[in-house]
Amino acid sequence: WCTTHRHIDPDIEFPRRQARTSPITADSERYTHLAAAIAEASTPPWLRAASVLLLSCAQPITRIAALPLDALIITDTGSMTIKFSDHHTAIPAPLADPIIDLIHQRPNMTTAANSGTSPWLFPGRTPGDHIHAQTLMHALQARGINLIGARNSAMRELIRSIPAAIVATQFGYTPQTTERHALTNGTAWSSYPGLHQDAMR
Repeated sequence: WCTTHRHIDPDIEFPRRQARTSPITADSERYTHLAAAIAEASTPPWLRAASVLLLSCAQPITRIAALPLDALIITDTGSMTIKFSDHHTAIPAPLADPIIDLIHQRPNMTTAANSGTSPWLFPGRTPGDHIHAQTLMHALQARGINLIGARNSAMRELIRSIPAAIVATQFGYTPQTTERHALTNGTAWSSYPGLHQDAMR
């Protein structure tokens, strides 16, 4: 209309929006890192636990660093629940093992900063503070983990198994975020009840 009525130059070119792709780590690579986090007893518990929370629970580094100790409950069976948002999420063994190890071997607990007490799962060096997110980022990257790619991969695996709305509720994401991952993954759960019934037959 603008061109026809000579409001703009007919030769003008409009830039087209380029679709952005999100990095994603292959499941096989993520599983390798996850197996190492579970099995490598020589690796500090805080680094193993952070790896599990990223690689299996799709948690962002900032949330991992600021996870309060009272968000965790260890069950009589050795499994664990963690409250990422308003609900507790079950973390089964062996995924829970590195996190349980961390509870008993938290870093920076013998320094003057914490004097044996800290409300954080990952205590920091500064009194009353949790570990800095950058510290976790650098440590995980040093192990060869692509932080965004690994989190996207973990998120999509969760969504392949659980409806996006439940992933949002249990793992502390907005429904829009998880539904976007579901659509990208080709596993939108709008027809979940029917799919579930088919799977149960």
